[in-house]
Amino acid sequence: MAANNTQIFTFEVINSTFTITEEMSLRAVSFLLKSGEGQVVGDLRVGAINSVPLTLDTDTPVTFTAGDSTVLMGITVDTTIGVTGTVQLIGKNS
Repeated sequence: MAANNTQIFTFEVINSTFTITEEMSLRAVSFLLKSGEGQVVGDLRVGAINSVPLTLDTDTPVTFTAGDSTVLMGITVDTTIGVTGTVQLIGKNS
């Protein structure tokens, strides 16, 4: 039986911002708005179109998964947009 090398990262963003970077080596991450307001935005530009912030819904998780042999990067969660927000993050590295 092969060893399982998956590690889990957990974090809570409260009235601040948090950006997923390449150095974190996360291959999947879920965001869950627990209270207040929160939004998530990517830094990818498609042609002439920039990413725009998307509002999170309370108790509705949003999950991003990287493709084969890649990691996630440039995803920012922001809980400073209005009513103090709390977003929980769960990420994994494989």
